[in-house]
Amino acid sequence: MIAHRGASAERPENTLTAFDEARRQGADAFELDVQLSGDGIPVVYHDRSLRKAGGGLRRVASLEATELGRLDAGGWFDARYRGQRIPTLTQVLDRYSDSTQLLIEIKLRGGREARGRLARAVAELLRARQIERRTFVLCFDDTLLHQAACSAPRLRLVLNLDPPPRMTMALRKRLDGLHALSVDIRGLTPAFAAAVHDVGLPLFTYTCNTERTVARSLAAGASGVMSDRPGWLRETMRSLQAAR
Repeated sequence: MIAHRGASAERPENTLTAFDEARRQGADAFELDVQLSGDGIPVVYHDRSLRKAGGGLRRVASLEATELGRLDAGGWFDARYRGQRIPTLTQVLDRYSDSTQLLIEIKLRGGREARGRLARAVAELLRARQIERRTFVLCFDDTLLHQAACSAPRLRLVLNLDPPPRMTMALRKRLDGLHALSVDIRGLTPAFAAAVHDVGLPLFTYTCNTERTVARSLAAGASGVMSDRPGWLRETMRSLQAAR
């Protein structure tokens, strides 16, 4: 049971309060998004612009981490959460990595060089803490995943697919060295799920916020199911499994 950007249906996504609430609701793991600040610090934020944090159309890379940390990342969601900040990845690791599995998505922001710097920075943080085997690194670009692995060879790498293609020979070759596939539930077919299991990889699904999508994930044999509502997901999974 993976909390997508924390308990993001109830708290502002990718903030400490969203992760705290996900932990309170019993999530097994948190998924979060990372980008690189202007001074090269991985920070936890999803969107291309800083509009949700009151930063207008500016990009994350246009500000240093200390400047990003002064923005209000919670007021857009509800006045109760004004003052929530954009955390650095280090802050999230300090708070949760000892107790909760993390799925860290490398966002495709900026050019090739900037993306490579982000992949290496994330990998080096995880290697320094010796938590590579307890953390998943996700990306829609498998080249970046392998760049991260050059800095931390023990990383668990997950390729995001949206929508999933057919399991061609070309895709099979891309899966070499990966640890799982993460697939948009809206495009997942039984045939593709079977093909993923056939190559021996775990399957994650996102983002499952209805009973129907959770049921499809369970039917597909998903090892991890992501939802914006982790407490609801726990109860729904329990109910569906009891009925099977």
